[in-house]
Amino acid sequence: VMYLLDKNTIPYAIAYVELSKIFLIGLFSFLYLRVLNISPFVTIIGALLFAFSGYALLEGGWYFVFSTHALYVIMLLYAFEKILKQGIWYWFPLPVALIAALSPFYLLLDCELLLLYAMLRYTEEKGWQLKGIIVFLSKQSLLGLLGVLIGSVCFFSGLLLILESPRVAGNISQTGSMMSD
Repeated sequence: VMYLLDKNTIPYAIAYVELSKIFLIGLFSFLYLRVLNISPFVTIIGALLFAFSGYALLEGGWYFVFSTHALYVIMLLYAFEKILKQGIWYWFPLPVALIAALSPFYLLLDCELLLLYAMLRYTEEKGWQLKGIIVFLSKQSLLGLLGVLIGSVCFFSGLLLILESPRVAGNISQTGSMMSD
């Protein structure tokens, strides 16, 4: 979107984009907390606190990826809770696709977060049932894979960038010294 603007309006557009991210972070935080059946007062306070947290505000002004990532993570948690509580699945691939398009590294971190969160929340909601957890996580994985495929246009170029980095496969990498001769 910024490519369509002239150089004098880009700073104003960045400010509007960051303000819209703050609004969306607050909105999805509110929706997420509502799905958890938390009291309305606590839901409003929690949404405001996350929307105006240092991660969303300060990091958004320093490097735009962090506020974007905060938005995508709260969207991911909201979509997960919609599946767990209400069985509505079609929200889930969207935040996964957005995170995959943002960075493969963030996708890895968010998958680890979601795996732990999903096991804890499933156990909290339905009790400890190993077969149920495995079936539920398998369905989540398929929906996540659909999201990665949707975001694959940007995902694979980011993955290639990481794999071709000198820190991964170049002279700086220590992977060769860890192999036995």
